[in-house]
Parts: sequence; C-alpha cells; structure tokens
Amino acid sequence: MRIFKIITAVVFVSLIFGNVDAEQADPNDLEDYYGFEEIEIIKLDWGIKCLRVADFNGDGRKDIAVANDMKAKIELLIQKEAIGPGEKAVEVDPNDIDINFISPPTRFEKQSVAVSQRIYSLVCGDLNLDGMKDLAFYGDPKGLYVMLQKASETEEAKSRTLNWRTKKKIKIDDGLTTPRALVCADLNNDGADDLALAGRDGIYIVLQKEDGSLATPVEYPTTAATQIRGIRVGDLNGEI
Repeated sequence: MRIFKIITAVVFVSLIFGNVDAEQADPNDLEDYYGFEEIEIIKLDWGIKCLRVADFNGDGRKDIAVANDMKAKIELLIQKEAIGPGEKAVEVDPNDIDINFISPPTRFEKQSVAVSQRIYSLVCGDLNLDGMKDLAFYGDPKGLYVMLQKASETEEAKSRTLNWRTKKKIKIDDGLTTPRALVCADLNNDGADDLALAGRDGIYIVLQKEDGSLATPVEYPTTAATQIRGIRVGDLNGEI
C-alpha cells in the first residue's frame, strides 16, 4: 500500500508541474513547441526515390542523393557553406511547366550522375578505401552497379563538380526490386564498407577486401518459408 501511495504522489506532482509549464507557455508561440528552423524546399522532379544522406565532397557537411528514373540520373544536392552573395532573392524559370513556382535561393548545389539503368535501390559508402563516398545501386538491366568517385586533381576543383569512374556491374539476377533491398555497412568488423543485397531466395554479401576492391558475391540462402522484403543491419547480440 505504501509503494502505491508513493507512486501516486510522484505522478500527481509531475502532473501539477506539467500543468504549470503548459499554463506559462504562450499557445500562439510555436517556439515553445518546436525546435526546427524554416522549411527549405528544393524543387526536383516527380517520382524521385531512395533518398540518401552522406558527405560526398568531404567538407564536413551532409549532402543528399536521390534516384531520378524519369531523367535517367542520380540527383546530388551538395550542401554549400552559405547562399552565394550573387544569388537572386527569387528565381523564376519561364520554361518550367509550373510557371507559378518560385524557386528561392538554396544552400544546396545541384549535380547529377547519368545512369542508363532503372534504379530499384540506392546506397552510398566508401567502397574502395579512398576516403570518398561512392554510390551503389541495384537496377534494371538486372545487376548490382557500383560507381566509384574519382579524386579531383586540384584542391580548387575538389570543391566543384564531383567526378565519377565508369560503373562496374556485379552480376546478380534475382535481387529484389524494392527500395530496401540493398544496404551498405561494415559487415565483418574490419572498418570497411560492404554491400548486402536481398535476393529471391537468399542474401548476397559483397565484402570489401584489404586492397579496397570488392569480393565476389556470396549468397546465404534463407528458408523456403521465408519471404524476404528488405534488409536492415545492426548489432543484434551486443558483441561490438
């Protein structure tokens, strides 16, 4: 009985102080309820998917990558230090279908990587141990494609358009065509990023070797009753 009374008292005191804070807050002041800045809207195309976040140019700021099948490319939004002093307050594109859309200045510079495949799933990570973020995707024609970033020759060029090497195709015909079928993570605790792809009857693991190259995919079959829908990775037994 005494324990019940103590718990009741604690809850009652919490409710009293909670009501006091609520009464002191101005219901019309949203800063008391939300901790976010203004929404930034960056116009792209309909049908973009597989949004990923990574620092692609190594400047310490997070950038964005999305798949754009309608225009056969991967869109990159590279975060700038600030809005440039020469940018206009508003910018209207007369050739845009939506002529009433006003594009404000943005902290992101648009870049793109052309692809000739339809993209089902997209990931990013350092896939050759050079310290730069690379791209990998499963697409159609069926296969796992890896696009390595190429280092710029000068420091001045490094902060501009990113350079990419020719795509490498890893033959896997039965990968799932869902956005969550592919992941990039360190799967053997060696400090290097690896790839895992969900297949129709198993999981394909592509490990990164000591020299930075990717090993041949190894398939780990699943039980016949298992219907794979995607992959997530994590330390499930607390070994690390």
